[in-house]
Amino acid sequence: VLQIAQQGSFTVGGRYVTHPGTFKQENFITADGQRAYGDFAYVKYQTPIHANIYPLIFQHGGAQSSRTWESTVDGREGFDTLFLRKGYSVYLIDQPRSGKSNLSTKAVDKNTPWASNPMYGDKTLYLLSRIGHFDSTGKAVPNTQFPVGDEYYQAFQQSWTIGSGPLDNNLNADVLTQLVNKTDGAVLVTHSMGGTIGWRTALRTDKVKGIIAYEPG
Repeated sequence: VLQIAQQGSFTVGGRYVTHPGTFKQENFITADGQRAYGDFAYVKYQTPIHANIYPLIFQHGGAQSSRTWESTVDGREGFDTLFLRKGYSVYLIDQPRSGKSNLSTKAVDKNTPWASNPMYGDKTLYLLSRIGHFDSTGKAVPNTQFPVGDEYYQAFQQSWTIGSGPLDNNLNADVLTQLVNKTDGAVLVTHSMGGTIGWRTALRTDKVKGIIAYEPG
């Protein structure tokens, strides 16, 4: 039995660039006056009970991500679980501009190997996620449930990742259907745009036992 005392994830490092112009809430989709964060690393960690004194930090290779250290393609335990069983805390990192850390402060050019999504201003995402509003000076209106402070806004911003191909929710639903069928039944928990993927999946298989949809789109 694998017993975990603590687990979680966070981002480390990071820089931002500030777009020229002045932010106006009525034009929040534009980048004017907004910060765009990038060049940070995403870290996932687990700590077993009675952990050894020194944790292990796993750094992936070129064109890879922390997925390298997780379960093997044929379903065997990966390095993260193997060393957890040995009593080590494990830290898996996605290095900057890769995996879950694939936002960059460098402009997209002909050598960029993915299609860039332009909507990465800090205030754009804040408003799109319906966290709160901004006053005429661009400061967040107080008394929201979201913690106040630049470090929290930055951490939230850095949880977003690049979309590296065309959006195809039929493809997304087909893949989710395969997973539901593989489990022989599951409850789907969806959020925002994932809502439509969940509904489409339920039309494809009777193995969907329920859907919990948060602010579905």
